[in-house]
Amino acid sequence: MDLNLTTQLRPSILEWGFNHLGHIHHFNYNTIKLILKHCNYNIIQEKFTNPIHCQKNIRHTFKQKVIIFLSFLVWKISKRLCTKIFYGFSILMVTK
Repeated sequence: MDLNLTTQLRPSILEWGFNHLGHIHHFNYNTIKLILKHCNYNIIQEKFTNPIHCQKNIRHTFKQKVIIFLSFLVWKISKRLCTKIFYGFSILMVTK
């Protein structure tokens, strides 16, 4: 199953792929939630981390600076949307 921007923004496609194909090769927020639900886990707490905004004293090309700036703006608007569009994020979850 391919993972692209369309499947990232439309979680029903990923859910269909998981239910009909039985596996997923790429993970994001929605696929992690789907697998945890499938295994009967409940999410108690979650936190998104963004290491790209924590990098200091590293030389970036102009293109990298633009991507970092755009990801920072989207991060301020919606952390969940930012994790769907950009890479390099981690999702920490406490489950029961």
